[in-house]
Amino acid sequence: MRMEIGNILSAARDARGDGGELGGGYAAHQRYDAKDPAKGILEIVRREYNMPPDAAFEIVKAGGGPGSNVASAGAKAGPSSRRPYPLSLATAQQLGVLPTRSVPPLLSHVLPASAGAPAACRAYVQELLLHPPPLDTARAISNACLALTSLTPADGAVPRLEVTPPAKIAKLLRTREGSHVFFAELSAMARAVRLTLEHDSSKTRFVGESLLNPTSLKVGRPVDRESLVAACASAEAIVAGVVAAEVLESPFADASRIITDESRSGEDPESMYREKSDVFLSSDEYAEESSDDESSDDADDFAADAPPRLKHLPSRFLRLNEPWRGRVRREVVADAVEEVESAARELSKAIDQDLAPVLRRTEEAATGSRKKRAACFLEHDQRNNALWLRHLSASEAHSLIDDGVPLLHPVDRWGKEISDRWSTERVERAADAYRVAAVRAGGAVSSALRALAEALDDHVSDLIAAATFSAIATAVSLHAKHALKRGWHSSTLLDEDDVTTPWTMKRLTPFWMPRDGSAVPNDVTVSGVIVLTGPNMAGKSTVLRATACAALLSNCGLFVPAETAVVPHFDNLVARMSSTDSPAEGLSSYAVEMAEVSTMLDVVTPKSLVFIDELGRGTEAAHGTAMGGAVIEALDAAGARGMFATHLHGVLDLPLRVSPFVTRAKMETVETVETEDDAEHTRRLAPTWRVVPGECRESLALQTATDMGVRADVVARGKALLGDVLANERSRYGGGISALDGIDDESRLSLTSRPEGNEAEFSATSASNEKRAKKKTRALSIASLRSALAEEFESLLAASETEREETQGSIDLGFSKPRNSTNAKDLKERVGYVGFDETPSAASGAWTCVYVLRRADGWAYCGETDDLAKRLETHRATARRESSARSDSKNRNKSTKIECV
Repeated sequence: MRMEIGNILSAARDARGDGGELGGGYAAHQRYDAKDPAKGILEIVRREYNMPPDAAFEIVKAGGGPGSNVASAGAKAGPSSRRPYPLSLATAQQLGVLPTRSVPPLLSHVLPASAGAPAACRAYVQELLLHPPPLDTARAISNACLALTSLTPADGAVPRLEVTPPAKIAKLLRTREGSHVFFAELSAMARAVRLTLEHDSSKTRFVGESLLNPTSLKVGRPVDRESLVAACASAEAIVAGVVAAEVLESPFADASRIITDESRSGEDPESMYREKSDVFLSSDEYAEESSDDESSDDADDFAADAPPRLKHLPSRFLRLNEPWRGRVRREVVADAVEEVESAARELSKAIDQDLAPVLRRTEEAATGSRKKRAACFLEHDQRNNALWLRHLSASEAHSLIDDGVPLLHPVDRWGKEISDRWSTERVERAADAYRVAAVRAGGAVSSALRALAEALDDHVSDLIAAATFSAIATAVSLHAKHALKRGWHSSTLLDEDDVTTPWTMKRLTPFWMPRDGSAVPNDVTVSGVIVLTGPNMAGKSTVLRATACAALLSNCGLFVPAETAVVPHFDNLVARMSSTDSPAEGLSSYAVEMAEVSTMLDVVTPKSLVFIDELGRGTEAAHGTAMGGAVIEALDAAGARGMFATHLHGVLDLPLRVSPFVTRAKMETVETVETEDDAEHTRRLAPTWRVVPGECRESLALQTATDMGVRADVVARGKALLGDVLANERSRYGGGISALDGIDDESRLSLTSRPEGNEAEFSATSASNEKRAKKKTRALSIASLRSALAEEFESLLAASETEREETQGSIDLGFSKPRNSTNAKDLKERVGYVGFDETPSAASGAWTCVYVLRRADGWAYCGETDDLAKRLETHRATARRESSARSDSKNRNKSTKIECV
């Protein structure tokens, strides 16, 4: 609060221009005295946030150790420790890493929330996509994904990891505000991490050891297996020495201490809370409506440290005053608990001696009387947390007082006397003593939990590392399971300095499309810059986005929507798909394009991947064509790899100074014949959505306009004006190239590059007063020449194509085994076990299995499923719901524990 008030006052001073002693610019500029900039900045941070002058910070330096950007002890930062640049905002939006209108969200297909992924896991994957990891970290994640999908039933189940946010652990341990439930979660998380790293299966241990690398990257320091296992075991022991065993077995068991039963809400209040003694007990009818019955009244009997049963004291009264029971081990607060129980016995004794005789006397009087009246009873007033007599008439009370019974009217929590309730001074003193003892015991429990947090101070960094490991392992496991169902595969990452091996992807599909045959797969090979052309609605942007996203996923170590993939490890990935104007900055759409190109060219290297779509469409066609060609030359000169998609076909005719690694590809189209209602046949070009070598001069602009519902008269007029546009373009540029597209077959054939030795014919074509017949004849002759050149070019291109060696798209981890005929060993590998606190591995998502569930109380169930993890969780959730309604405290925990074979 002091910090917020200080910020408000500082802003007010700046607004007035009287910055006080530090001047008006205090909020914007502050100076430090330290010579080291890092120490100076930390000094300002401590002062701004009211931190102690000696508050310690962990300084993380970029460019160090394996997978963590921090040099490990005694290790030199090698090339593999370099981390790629983070994605720019525009690239992240165009690839769907950040939510963007009309762009498929990448995160929702890599790790959807419907897969059961906690928010912390999805946040980690999104962070990974926004800032790809170093090469060794990406390979470690890829190895873990591949190993998880290769697990067999014989490898057993994996421990169920608890995802606890590291920030929550740090805050609650630092502020000493952790509850017993928090410490139970912490212990369960540490135990699951330890069991994963010490698993009996070598494959599961391999997964855990591989994921220590991204854990180190995330926490900013090296994390090794032995120290993390030891720290988790130590933390478990410390927590187990304080927190009650039942809480550790079921962290959320305390939530079931108050259970309601709507079926009893309509009963007479006086029939509730009846003990086996002669005294009737009832809740306050003026208190909040409650529907607890006898079964819920005993809901705390499951606790090992349940309060003792005492005469005249309802268990609900004890439970509301002793909510701390069952949170810590009894021996930790033994003195405080003994004081509470002693005070409770004194209260029971006082009620038995002072109020119980009154109840018996009034009951005898009511039995002998013919007049019906409400029976006197001992009421539990929840609002005032007291036990008082009710329905005792004034005449009876005065008669009892005359007989020596010291009755009096009690006072409520506001000090006001309640005229229709009765008690005695002894009972009130005993009740006060009990309530004070209960509050003190609660304080003792809180002190024990604060001491527990203090005892874990030396393990905070290790617990944060364990929580980070748990979140990463859960995210990777769920991603592997989801990707396996979708038919995605792992990829092979090239060495960091390998800039010559071709980048290949076999049967690549867009990540947002299913791999069930409905989407057209493409084989993509990238050795340099690919100039991609194709008509409208043929899939150029889709191919660019799919290829860029596959490269990003591969460099993060995640599965890709391809059959095989060999991908270079990039130092920067840039995608410029589209841009609009920026009125706030005073920039037109073309200015925004050029600003993005400027930034891109500043950072591009031979290890960069660049994807550009429709550059230059924000300005006049000829100048846009020229700038597009210049950008291709600049990217080729830098050695970058990627794709340059364009509709400016004039780029294909420019005399570009590029290397042989600049190739041309096109979106394939085929000619189709459509029959109209009047039996006329219409020839159309239809896209196949396949990428093939070559170039495309069609744009199909008029056809696309028709398909999108533009009126026929408008399209016809556009077609008529097209000839004039072409003639004007040739006249303007002296018969040279035209960057316009979207023309019919006849006009399109006339809009071609100038052939060698045919300058006179092009000059004649540029004369605007030539007759149409002569112009048509020239167009036909040019068309014939164009057709011949195109055929020759394609034949030469096909003849010069060399075969490249294809690299396998998976990492050999030594997990594959030769398949023999079914024998005992095979059968053994097909059977696995999932323990009470375990969950099936990610590979189970590809199994169709028969399973047998067994509860700890002996009940069993057999079934068949295609999703074992989901089915097992459904059974466990059902068991938890059923157990919450059970009054049998001994079997309640047993029925919630389910194992599976």
